[in-house]
Amino acid sequence: MANKSFLHKLIRKAKPKQPKTHLANRKGTSKFLRGLDPERYYVYRRLIVSSGNLPAILIMAGLFAIPIYWTLYGSWTWAFLIQSILIVLGLIATFHLLIYLHYLFFFRNWRQHLKFSLDGWEKLVNHDKFYCDLCWHHTTIKISSLSIDPEELKGLEAALKIFCDKANKRFYTRDQSADDAPLFDLRKEWTITNHSPLTAEGSSTPEIINLLRRHLLGNFNTLAKTCPGLIDQISLEISNQYQEVDIYIETSGA
Repeated sequence: MANKSFLHKLIRKAKPKQPKTHLANRKGTSKFLRGLDPERYYVYRRLIVSSGNLPAILIMAGLFAIPIYWTLYGSWTWAFLIQSILIVLGLIATFHLLIYLHYLFFFRNWRQHLKFSLDGWEKLVNHDKFYCDLCWHHTTIKISSLSIDPEELKGLEAALKIFCDKANKRFYTRDQSADDAPLFDLRKEWTITNHSPLTAEGSSTPEIINLLRRHLLGNFNTLAKTCPGLIDQISLEISNQYQEVDIYIETSGA
């Protein structure tokens, strides 16, 4: 009898795939990692540098430049090939050097530039699910103020609302094609709480945590400089419960 394994393999590949009806979700508990530097290089890589995209762009740029370099300055020889490889490697090495220098001079000790006390940052970045871009943790921001000026407090509330609005734009599209889809998506959009206009809560990922860091250095720090006492302390809290939500991508067959 003929071996029909290859035939069966083709038949399995040709079967239409079942459409995705809702977001794939996995829930669990993350573990806080003690004793780690919350401003270590790994945190910088996760927050600032996209995962491998920029090196890939440099490699593609280098490969694209090879035929141009060959057309203008040389001929296809082993020496030219080696020079081209060295150019690409040099671009990659330069990229990593610039990234590390940026880490040393612009990220390392960034909290020392804040004009207010910041509590809880280490909890946001020192847990075992921090590597996961699709893991969402419930997070809370609480601002303590010494000011009694209504206008100053209104400006502080506005800065908090601006952060919430921008954070909500980082939520990737939810699948609403199935009736039970909302039940599977437990992420909470960022809002200012009803019990306090200086407290906000919502779900966060490393991307949103980096957005928060930029706002701490930006709007909040500017307010603290211009209005002494307006921001006494900002406290950050993060739940150890997380939900991993896969990005829903709608595809259509040809």
